[in-house]
Amino acid sequence: MKNGVIGSSGTWVVGGFVGTAMLAGIGLAQPLVTLDPVQAAAFQAGGVVLGFDALPPNGGGGAQGATGVVIQPPSRLTNQLASQGVVFSSAAGPVGVVSVQGLPNQGDARSPFNIIGGSSLNAQSLPALDYLQYIELRFVDPRQSGRPGTTDRVGAWNDPSGSQIRLSVFGADGALLGSTLANQAYFVGYRAVGIARARFEWVANQSAAGFSLDDVSFGPVAPRCPCLSDVDDGTGTGACDGGVTIDDLLYYLSIFEQGTIAADIDDGSGTGTPDGGVTIDDLLYFLQRLEEGC
Repeated sequence: MKNGVIGSSGTWVVGGFVGTAMLAGIGLAQPLVTLDPVQAAAFQAGGVVLGFDALPPNGGGGAQGATGVVIQPPSRLTNQLASQGVVFSSAAGPVGVVSVQGLPNQGDARSPFNIIGGSSLNAQSLPALDYLQYIELRFVDPRQSGRPGTTDRVGAWNDPSGSQIRLSVFGADGALLGSTLANQAYFVGYRAVGIARARFEWVANQSAAGFSLDDVSFGPVAPRCPCLSDVDDGTGTGACDGGVTIDDLLYYLSIFEQGTIAADIDDGSGTGTPDGGVTIDDLLYFLQRLEEGC
């Protein structure tokens, strides 16, 4: 990468920014912080790029995108994009989708005209827009959103009239794989093997207090637990362990009884196609896969 130097300590310096790069699998984690759209496009190539423009912006746009405004239910981004492999969250639960069309900061949108921002609870315990709060991505199996997934890269454009931010990426065990800083207007991304979660967070004000993101991107998402009936390691946390035992059966029966989305694994066709509901079809399919050992 242009203007990048990596040292023996695992520190990557890019355009004056320093990021920690830690060993992840067989490769070294690598950040990308750039103003060059060609470099950003190369990073995004072959992956998913989310512009959020098909989602309804809060209150239709305008002043409804201001800090402190309650995020209306249609604009509360959580699992609406799980079929593409990602679930979003912030301090109050959802991330807010807003439009900057026609506003002085319309240029904050990399692709017209929706962007996303963090949230916090207001005095009435409702999620309100808060651009100082973090935006977090958790990767899930695109075919079965209740099952965790991993990717090899994640990035986004930081808005050009906001703040310096930090991008941190984490493995399935919660360990930090690396982090890097980026000023306003920069694309910031990270490559690492086995990214299960990523967090963008405010660091310091520049043109304004807070930040927003657009054109969030990530690589192909693979199931973290490729064996469908390997759903727990005995801890009751839903972590797979590479084997199929009584622990998996007990855990699945628990989530099936609760009706959680993670128990939705079949639509009655016996093909492992979820249908958005938890029924006897899911239990029968799980028992079949358990008996088969995977």
